[in-house]
Amino acid sequence: MKIYASSKINLCLDILRKTDSGYHEIRTILHETDKFKNEIEINEVEAEKNLSDKNSLAHKAYILLKYKYNLKRAVEIEIKRNIPPASGLGGESSSAAAVLKYLNELWELGLTTEDLLELGAKLGMDVPFFIIGGTALGTNFGEKITPLPHIELPLEIVLQKSIDPQKTKHAYELLNLDLCGRNTERTDNLIKALHQKNKEGITKNLHNDFETITPSPEGYHLSGSGPSYFKIF
Repeated sequence: MKIYASSKINLCLDILRKTDSGYHEIRTILHETDKFKNEIEINEVEAEKNLSDKNSLAHKAYILLKYKYNLKRAVEIEIKRNIPPASGLGGESSSAAAVLKYLNELWELGLTTEDLLELGAKLGMDVPFFIIGGTALGTNFGEKITPLPHIELPLEIVLQKSIDPQKTKHAYELLNLDLCGRNTERTDNLIKALHQKNKEGITKNLHNDFETITPSPEGYHLSGSGPSYFKIF
Protein backbone atom coordinates (compact mmCIF):
# COMPACT_ATOMS: atom_id res chain seq x y z
CA MET A 1 0.00 0.00 0.00
CA LYS A 2 1.31 3.44 -0.88
CA ILE A 3 0.54 6.39 1.37
CA TYR A 4 1.74 9.98 1.29
CA ALA A 5 3.20 12.30 3.89
CA SER A 6 2.88 16.06 3.39
CA SER A 7 5.26 18.85 4.33
CA LYS A 8 4.86 21.92 6.54
CA ILE A 9 6.06 25.45 6.88
CA ASN A 10 6.18 27.57 10.03
CA LEU A 11 4.23 30.78 9.50
CA CYS A 12 5.83 32.02 12.70
CA LEU A 13 8.18 30.64 15.32
CA ASP A 14 8.80 32.30 18.70
CA ILE A 15 11.52 30.85 20.93
CA LEU A 16 10.45 31.86 24.43
CA ARG A 17 13.00 30.35 26.81
CA LYS A 18 15.27 27.42 27.53
CA THR A 19 13.82 25.14 30.18
CA ASP A 20 15.67 23.27 32.92
CA SER A 21 15.28 20.12 30.82
CA GLY A 22 17.45 21.68 28.12
CA TYR A 23 14.57 21.94 25.65
CA HIS A 24 13.31 25.28 24.37
CA GLU A 25 9.75 26.41 24.95
CA ILE A 26 8.32 27.71 21.68
CA ARG A 27 5.17 29.08 20.14
CA THR A 28 4.73 28.39 16.46
CA ILE A 29 2.03 28.30 13.79
CA LEU A 30 2.44 25.31 11.49
CA HIS A 31 0.83 25.11 8.07
CA GLU A 32 0.51 21.85 6.14
CA THR A 33 1.23 21.90 2.43
CA ASP A 34 1.30 19.34 -0.39
CA LYS A 35 4.03 21.21 -2.27
CA PHE A 36 6.32 18.33 -1.39
CA LYS A 37 5.23 14.85 -0.28
CA ASN A 38 7.07 11.71 0.75
CA GLU A 39 5.84 8.48 -0.81
CA ILE A 40 5.67 5.60 1.67
CA GLU A 41 5.24 1.97 0.63
CA ILE A 42 3.97 -0.26 3.45
CA ASN A 43 3.54 -4.00 2.95
CA GLU A 44 2.65 -6.66 5.48
CA VAL A 45 5.17 -9.51 5.64
CA GLU A 46 5.65 -12.69 7.65
CA ALA A 47 9.02 -11.44 8.90
CA GLU A 48 10.98 -8.26 8.38
CA LYS A 49 13.69 -8.50 5.75
CA ASN A 50 14.35 -4.99 4.53
CA LEU A 51 15.82 -3.10 7.49
CA SER A 52 17.86 -0.60 5.48
CA ASP A 53 15.70 2.26 6.79
CA LYS A 54 15.34 1.01 10.36
CA ASN A 55 16.58 4.29 11.86
CA SER A 56 13.94 6.40 10.13
CA LEU A 57 11.28 8.02 12.28
CA ALA A 58 8.63 6.18 10.25
CA HIS A 59 10.16 2.81 11.12
CA LYS A 60 10.41 3.86 14.77
CA ALA A 61 6.69 4.70 14.67
CA TYR A 62 5.94 1.16 13.48
CA ILE A 63 8.19 -0.39 16.15
CA LEU A 64 6.56 1.77 18.84
CA LEU A 65 3.09 0.46 17.91
CA LYS A 66 4.26 -3.12 17.48
CA TYR A 67 5.81 -3.44 20.93
CA LYS A 68 3.44 -1.19 22.87
CA TYR A 69 0.50 -3.35 21.81
CA ASN A 70 2.43 -6.65 21.65
CA LEU A 71 1.59 -7.24 17.99
CA LYS A 72 2.91 -10.24 16.11
CA ARG A 73 2.31 -8.72 12.67
CA ALA A 74 5.15 -7.19 10.68
CA VAL A 75 5.49 -4.68 7.86
CA GLU A 76 8.25 -3.44 5.62
CA ILE A 77 8.45 0.29 4.98
CA GLU A 78 10.15 1.99 2.06
CA ILE A 79 10.20 5.77 1.68
CA LYS A 80 10.81 7.87 -1.39
CA ARG A 81 11.96 11.11 0.19
CA ASN A 82 10.74 14.04 -1.86
CA ILE A 83 11.14 16.01 1.39
CA PRO A 84 14.81 15.68 2.36
CA PRO A 85 15.62 15.15 6.05
CA ALA A 86 16.98 18.24 7.83
CA SER A 87 15.25 20.58 5.38
CA GLY A 88 12.95 22.36 7.86
CA LEU A 89 9.83 21.01 6.15
CA GLY A 90 9.01 18.18 8.57
CA GLY A 91 9.28 15.23 6.20
CA GLU A 92 10.50 12.71 8.78
CA SER A 93 7.84 13.74 11.31
CA SER A 94 5.14 13.68 8.65
CA SER A 95 6.16 10.19 7.55
CA ALA A 96 6.04 8.94 11.14
CA ALA A 97 2.56 10.40 11.64
CA ALA A 98 1.35 8.85 8.37
CA VAL A 99 2.61 5.43 9.47
CA LEU A 100 0.95 5.73 12.89
CA LYS A 101 -2.40 6.64 11.33
CA TYR A 102 -2.24 4.00 8.61
CA LEU A 103 -1.24 1.13 10.91
CA ASN A 104 -3.93 2.14 13.39
CA GLU A 105 -6.47 1.51 10.62
CA LEU A 106 -4.77 -1.53 9.09
CA TRP A 107 -4.45 -3.32 12.42
CA GLU A 108 -7.82 -2.05 13.71
CA LEU A 109 -6.26 -0.80 16.94
CA GLY A 110 -9.05 1.69 17.58
CA LEU A 111 -6.66 4.40 18.77
CA THR A 112 -8.21 7.83 19.20
CA THR A 113 -6.68 11.07 17.97
CA GLU A 114 -5.54 11.74 21.55
CA ASP A 115 -3.88 8.33 21.67
CA LEU A 116 -2.05 9.05 18.41
CA LEU A 117 -0.99 12.49 19.63
CA GLU A 118 0.52 10.94 22.76
CA LEU A 119 2.40 8.34 20.71
CA GLY A 120 3.54 10.97 18.22
CA ALA A 121 5.05 13.13 20.96
CA LYS A 122 7.25 10.18 21.97
CA LEU A 123 8.77 10.22 18.49
CA GLY A 124 9.29 13.93 17.87
CA MET A 125 7.88 17.36 18.60
CA ASP A 126 6.49 17.90 15.08
CA VAL A 127 4.79 14.50 14.82
CA PRO A 128 1.62 15.51 16.74
CA PHE A 129 1.02 18.36 14.30
CA PHE A 130 0.93 15.94 11.38
CA ILE A 131 -1.55 13.74 13.25
CA ILE A 132 -3.92 16.74 13.16
CA GLY A 133 -2.72 18.48 9.97
CA GLY A 134 -4.14 21.66 8.48
CA THR A 135 -2.97 24.76 10.31
CA ALA A 136 -2.34 24.78 14.04
CA LEU A 137 -0.68 26.54 16.94
CA GLY A 138 2.10 24.48 18.51
CA THR A 139 3.09 25.33 22.09
CA ASN A 140 5.31 24.00 24.89
CA PHE A 141 8.04 22.29 22.81
CA GLY A 142 5.79 22.35 19.74
CA GLU A 143 3.93 19.14 20.55
CA LYS A 144 0.82 20.69 22.16
CA ILE A 145 -1.47 21.34 19.20
CA THR A 146 -4.41 23.75 18.92
CA PRO A 147 -6.11 23.67 15.48
CA LEU A 148 -6.56 26.97 13.64
CA PRO A 149 -8.52 27.83 10.48
CA HIS A 150 -6.76 26.36 7.46
CA ILE A 151 -6.79 28.36 4.26
CA GLU A 152 -4.91 27.66 1.05
CA LEU A 153 -1.94 29.99 0.67
CA PRO A 154 -0.18 30.71 -2.65
CA LEU A 155 3.27 29.50 -1.64
CA GLU A 156 6.68 29.40 -3.17
CA ILE A 157 8.95 27.06 -1.22
CA VAL A 158 12.67 26.94 -1.91
CA LEU A 159 13.79 23.45 -0.92
CA GLN A 160 17.17 23.29 0.80
CA LYS A 161 18.86 20.43 2.61
CA SER A 162 21.36 20.59 5.45
CA ILE A 163 24.23 18.11 5.58
CA ASP A 164 24.08 18.26 9.39
CA PRO A 165 21.79 15.48 10.73
CA GLN A 166 21.56 17.37 14.05
CA LYS A 167 20.87 20.67 12.36
CA THR A 168 18.02 21.74 14.65
CA LYS A 169 19.92 20.93 17.84
CA HIS A 170 22.93 22.91 16.65
CA ALA A 171 20.74 25.83 15.53
CA TYR A 172 19.26 26.11 19.03
CA GLU A 173 22.78 26.12 20.48
CA LEU A 174 23.72 29.11 18.30
CA LEU A 175 20.77 31.26 19.38
CA ASN A 176 21.12 34.38 21.47
CA LEU A 177 17.92 34.11 23.49
CA ASP A 178 18.02 37.83 24.27
CA LEU A 179 17.12 38.40 20.61
CA CYS A 180 14.27 35.89 20.62
CA GLY A 181 10.66 36.03 21.77
CA ARG A 182 10.22 39.64 20.72
CA ASN A 183 7.46 39.05 18.16
CA THR A 184 4.75 37.31 20.15
CA GLU A 185 2.31 40.12 19.38
CA ARG A 186 2.77 39.40 15.69
CA THR A 187 1.90 35.77 16.41
CA ASP A 188 -1.34 36.96 18.04
CA ASN A 189 -2.02 39.10 14.97
CA LEU A 190 -1.34 36.15 12.68
CA ILE A 191 -3.86 34.03 14.57
CA LYS A 192 -6.45 36.80 14.16
CA ALA A 193 -5.64 37.05 10.44
CA LEU A 194 -6.18 33.30 10.01
CA HIS A 195 -9.59 33.53 11.66
CA GLN A 196 -10.41 36.46 9.36
CA LYS A 197 -8.99 34.66 6.29
CA ASN A 198 -6.92 37.80 5.75
CA LYS A 199 -3.94 36.79 3.58
CA GLU A 200 -2.42 40.26 3.73
CA GLY A 201 -2.53 40.12 7.53
CA ILE A 202 -0.94 36.67 7.48
CA THR A 203 1.87 37.78 5.18
CA LYS A 204 2.55 40.94 7.18
CA ASN A 205 3.06 38.99 10.41
CA LEU A 206 5.32 36.14 9.23
CA HIS A 207 8.43 35.80 11.40
CA ASN A 208 10.89 33.23 12.73
CA ASP A 209 13.40 33.64 15.57
CA PHE A 210 15.88 31.36 13.80
CA GLU A 211 16.31 34.22 11.33
CA THR A 212 18.40 35.92 14.02
CA ILE A 213 21.15 33.43 13.10
CA THR A 214 20.17 32.46 9.53
CA PRO A 215 18.71 35.41 7.61
CA SER A 216 16.51 34.43 4.68
CA PRO A 217 16.42 36.29 1.34
CA GLU A 218 14.35 39.45 1.26
CA GLY A 219 10.65 38.67 1.07
CA TYR A 220 11.16 35.09 2.27
CA HIS A 221 11.05 33.38 5.66
CA LEU A 222 12.68 30.28 7.10
CA SER A 223 10.63 27.19 7.77
CA GLY A 224 11.55 25.74 11.14
CA SER A 225 15.27 26.07 11.73
CA GLY A 226 15.81 26.05 7.96
CA PRO A 227 17.51 25.87 5.64
CA SER A 228 14.39 25.78 3.40
CA TYR A 229 12.50 29.06 3.05
CA PHE A 230 9.24 30.28 1.58
CA LYS A 231 7.18 33.26 0.57
CA ILE A 232 3.47 33.93 0.13
CA PHE A 233 2.57 35.56 -3.16
